[in-house]
Amino acid sequence: MDKIYDNSKSSFLATMQTKCLDDLIKHSESIYSKFRSDFMFEELGTMRSLREELELLQNTLALSNKKVSAIVEQSNTLFTEHVNKFRNTLKIMGNVNAPSSVNDTFEPILSDKFMMQLVTPDQRYENVAPGVQIPVIMVDTIKDLPNYNMFFIKDFAQFAIKINGQVLRGNIGHIDTNNKQCKRVKRNTTKCIYNSGCDYIDTNECSFYHDMLDYERYTPDVLEQRKKQNIHIRNYRNHNWLYTSEPQNSKNNYMKHIGSEDRLSTDIPLVSESEIDLLKDMLLHDLLVSLSIYHNR
Repeated sequence: MDKIYDNSKSSFLATMQTKCLDDLIKHSESIYSKFRSDFMFEELGTMRSLREELELLQNTLALSNKKVSAIVEQSNTLFTEHVNKFRNTLKIMGNVNAPSSVNDTFEPILSDKFMMQLVTPDQRYENVAPGVQIPVIMVDTIKDLPNYNMFFIKDFAQFAIKINGQVLRGNIGHIDTNNKQCKRVKRNTTKCIYNSGCDYIDTNECSFYHDMLDYERYTPDVLEQRKKQNIHIRNYRNHNWLYTSEPQNSKNNYMKHIGSEDRLSTDIPLVSESEIDLLKDMLLHDLLVSLSIYHNR
């Protein structure tokens, strides 16, 4: 009778670790075939070793199955947590194509078409002014509009939204109505042109507005210090909302020089980076004011 393994259990375990599951099954079947045939008395010791080998194989596989079962259970828990996050994301996005319910296997939204709509919604371009287009998602009626939420960035203590790949963030600032002092720089009404290169940024002595992203050495302590001094929010002049079609000069430097529909296409190439920053911050300011009225009236 052929001897498949020696009597060393450690040798068997070492060999078994290198075998795939199919090999182990075939090996156990080959051992079983030995028991189906009559064996002689002098082979009793060998057969006892083969029986112990089968038991050891069973115990090892049972232990492996227990470990795999624990991993499966943990994986199912994590999967469910992720599904819940996806479900909440769908609620936040208010996607018009989203299914009304999502089961634990997430099957209703696993189609390639729907996943692509989540990542890159179907877009087309519409004119907002002569010669000026922006990407939009077309809906049939006002009832089809998805509901998006305002977010709050804890790191910067700023509200934020993201539309068409553009992040708009900011707060409601103080509006200065004393135009007679327009020649003097107002606290936090104009963004510092030196950004992180400002010599006074670390001491909070700069009179100009500094965004948290201006800090190369930003830490939560920096934000807390600026919050204590109430200088972490950008402020405005009341004439920031006034529009003029006149060329920019010392008298209208802080007014809007872009925004009229009839001049938009020609004004876009001329608008300065500082005015772009101002417009984005003002947009968040106005949006937050509108939402404050809506939710607190």
